[in-house]
Amino acid sequence: MFPSAHHKRRSAIFCGMFFLLLCIGLSGLVHPSETTQENRALAPRPALANDATLLDYPRHFNDYAADHFGGRSWLVLGLNIFKLRVLGISGNPDVLVGREGWLFLNDDLLEQDLAGQAQFTEEELKQWQRYLEHRRDMLRRKNIDYLFMIVPDKHTIYPEHLPSSLQPEGQTRREQLVRYVSEHSDVRIIDATASVLSAGKQQPLYFKHDTHWSDIAAYAAYGELMRNLEKTVAAGAPLPPTAFDVHFGPAPLAVLSRFLGMERVLPDEYEYATLHVSKPAATLTTVDPGQREILVSNNPQAPRIRLLAYRDSFFDSLVPWLGEHFSFAAFIRSAKERPLSEADLLRYRPNVVIEEIVERKLRILPVP
Repeated sequence: MFPSAHHKRRSAIFCGMFFLLLCIGLSGLVHPSETTQENRALAPRPALANDATLLDYPRHFNDYAADHFGGRSWLVLGLNIFKLRVLGISGNPDVLVGREGWLFLNDDLLEQDLAGQAQFTEEELKQWQRYLEHRRDMLRRKNIDYLFMIVPDKHTIYPEHLPSSLQPEGQTRREQLVRYVSEHSDVRIIDATASVLSAGKQQPLYFKHDTHWSDIAAYAAYGELMRNLEKTVAAGAPLPPTAFDVHFGPAPLAVLSRFLGMERVLPDEYEYATLHVSKPAATLTTVDPGQREILVSNNPQAPRIRLLAYRDSFFDSLVPWLGEHFSFAAFIRSAKERPLSEADLLRYRPNVVIEEIVERKLRILPVP
């Protein structure tokens, strides 16, 4: 018995759909995407160079095909939307989904941190103290002031947006360290947590879908930093709010939603303030665009005080503001942990050294 015309049409449609899907999948292998919204490098197309690579070729090609088949980004996006909107869970282990759509950076120790189960031991606190005092003493011998500044994590400021199953309990490492050093040393530590909280939450202090703070929080921390500097150097009082042009707009950063591949589809209802100095006297230049990302500020109108600051991305907003207080300032952002060096001191001849670190990095024990 021959197949009916209806059966032939249905078979032809199925064959056509299969062929179309096959072509879509293969298209990504022929013309691979160079970018990804997953904040990672995609597997490169493997090459056959010698016998050794021939043995590994199937594995490398499998990784390449898994990362580049056509339509993959849409499938990943759809899966993450389903997980977030329907199941209320994250599609990326590095992202924690909180209440009201807030996202937090997740890692293996976050749950222990929040439960107060990952505190410093006495020896670890002593190790931090030795490290801080070593830097203070080395700089003091050169008549250089030293300040160590801690930026609070997002979940420290917004515990109410964490999942109900993950609420802070007990003392954090940041609280441990600040208390221990204050009781056993005279090293100057600036814990920006209280000043950030004092800014209130009428305006968002951190970006809803990113790890970073907003300019409102940064300005509060900048004020505390300048008030601490005034104790030893005549760098002046913090710039008043009237010294800034304030603009409101969408979040400039959304790394956590990008981790989910959902940067363009997750709603963020907040408008974030951006603060720009109205009449800046300082000029900023990039002198090393490489790994260290060195920014240099020159301000002939400022007191003849020189600043050297080791920073991370949380310090970005403070860079132009601090430039208004120092005749010269160098801001070094480095992937290297604890990067203070004798060469930097000779090159920049600072009167003040600031070392800034975000709270979660305190778990990395320092080596003097």
